[in-house]
Parts: sequence; C-alpha cells; structure tokens
Amino acid sequence: GKKVSGTVNSTDENELYSLLKAKGLYLLDSEEVKKKRNTSRLGSKDVAYFCRQLGTLLNSGISLVRSLTIMVNQEDASANIKNIISDMLISLKGGESLSYAMIQQGSTFPILLVNMVKAAEMNGTLDTTILRMADFYTKDMKLNNKVKGAMVYPMILLGLTVVVVVFI
Repeated sequence: GKKVSGTVNSTDENELYSLLKAKGLYLLDSEEVKKKRNTSRLGSKDVAYFCRQLGTLLNSGISLVRSLTIMVNQEDASANIKNIISDMLISLKGGESLSYAMIQQGSTFPILLVNMVKAAEMNGTLDTTILRMADFYTKDMKLNNKVKGAMVYPMILLGLTVVVVVFI
C-alpha cells in the first residue's frame, strides 16, 4: 500500500478511524491540531444577524445542528461568521452545549448573549430567547448609529474652533 498523509476534521480519534476506513484507508498515526481561538469580537450587526437567523430556524422546528449547518451554507453570511459557526458545529457534534461552543470562540460573542443562551438552554426557551436577543442587538446597533451620527456636528465644530484659534 501507499502512505497518504493529510488533515481530516473529526471530533475524536474513533471518528477519524471510521472516516478513514470508509475511504479504504488505515490510520497509522494521528495528532490533534489545536486551532487558534477566535479573538475578534462580532459587532452588533453580525450578532443581530446570527441571532435572527438562528432564532428563526429554531422557531420553525429545525434542530440546532441542522440550523447552524444551514447558516454555514447561506450565501449572504460573511466568511468570518461561517468560520465561527463551523467551529461551533464541531463542538456541538461532539456533544457540547451551544453556550459552551460560544465560549470556546473566545471573545467573539458578547458575554450577555452567552449567559442568556446558557439560561435558555436550562429552561428550554432557546428559540424565543435568541429571537429576543436579535431584537436587543438590532436596537443596540441603531442606537450606536444614532450616537455616532449625533457626534458628527460637534466634531466638525470642534475642528473648526481649533483651526480658528490656531490661525488667528
């Protein structure tokens, strides 16, 4: 036989063995490759998008893993969100909870969202809680945009004042 080397995603060595056996290959050696934790925070817009999509899918009766799989395959999702969801899917398929999968993403998700998801998992209201969080982050995004817009005029006046004081 011919030796083949490469990288395969799996939750554990038993799954890796099964995947390779299905392809007619035998596992001689394997090593776990730790993926770097995501350190980029999602903005309110991305968090609202994630919550709205996931909440709608869960509310329609689709399972959590299937919902996230659908989200990964959507055309309008950003590459960053797709990578985050793919990482979360690996954890979920390994038997972890959604809140734990979110925590594993580092500081990607706001701690408020993670804690709300954890509470919703305990009391069985994940779909409605995630939809409420989508509304919250949508309102948060709109408020931030209003504040930024309201700060433009004072910044222009401050700049003009500095120019006038320096040159006169």
